[in-house]
Amino acid sequence: MFWCLPPRGKCEWRNLADFVSQFNQQFHTEFSLSKCLDAYDSSKPQPEILLESKKDGRMVIERKILVWPPDYVRRHNLEHEFSDLFISLVKGAFEEDLYALEVSTKYLCGDKQGVKDMARQIADKVLESVRHVCSSKDISARCPLPWRFGRLPDFLRDESTPDKGVGVYFLGPPDLFEVDSIERSQARDGLSRQLQEVLVQVESKFGAYDDSLRVLILEVYGNNTCLSDSDVEDAICKAALPPCVSQIWLAYPEYIGEWDWRVAYRRVK
Repeated sequence: MFWCLPPRGKCEWRNLADFVSQFNQQFHTEFSLSKCLDAYDSSKPQPEILLESKKDGRMVIERKILVWPPDYVRRHNLEHEFSDLFISLVKGAFEEDLYALEVSTKYLCGDKQGVKDMARQIADKVLESVRHVCSSKDISARCPLPWRFGRLPDFLRDESTPDKGVGVYFLGPPDLFEVDSIERSQARDGLSRQLQEVLVQVESKFGAYDDSLRVLILEVYGNNTCLSDSDVEDAICKAALPPCVSQIWLAYPEYIGEWDWRVAYRRVK
C-alpha cells in the first residue's frame, strides 16, 4: 500500500510509462503509446491509454485508485497543509541544527482553515521559545492539540536525514496488532466494495476494445493498520472478474535502499 497521495495531473501516460516499460521487458513485447484515450475522446467512457505494437497488437490500460479508510486522502491533505505552513513559519529561526515537531494524526480533523490555525498557534509558541529550544530543551503543550518541539535526537538520525532544518513527525494510529478484528473486517469489506465498484466502471470503458489486451492497474492508498498487503491481494483474487478484463496488476512501493523506493507492479489476476 502507498501512504502518500497519488500524483495529480491529467496526463496518465506520466503515471503509466514505467508500467509499460516493465511489461515490455517482462514479456518481450514492444508496446508503445498510441493515444491518451480519455483525453482524445471524452464523450464516452474510455480507458486511459491505448498502446500498439506491430508485433504484439493492441493493449488498453485503465488505472484506478482504492483508498482506505475512505477519508484517508482528506486527512492526509490536512497533514500536508499543517506541516507545510508550520515549517514555513519557523524554519528561519532554526537553521543551526535539525528540529522536529511531534503531533498525533488523530487530532488533525476538521477543515483546512482549522488545521492551518492550529499550525499558526503552535508556530507562535515555538517562536516565543527559540532560545530555550536552541539550548537543547524541548517544549510541549496540549493546546490547540498535544505537541512537542525540539532537536531531533541522535538515535533518530541516519545518513538520510538532513543536518539542518525543521520537520514534522506525525504519530500514527495504533499498531496493526492493536486494531480489533471488527475494525479489520470492516476495512476488508470496505475495500472489496470499492473494488466491485471499480470493476463495474471498467466494464463500460473496456467494452469497445475486444481486440485488445485489457489491463487494469490498481493503486491502494491508506494506512496499513487495518489492511495488510495480503488483505489487498486477497480481495483482488476473490473478486468476480468481468470478462472484459484480461489482467489485474497491483502497484506497490519497492524499496531500492533503506529509505528510497520506486513504484513497481505485479500481476495478481
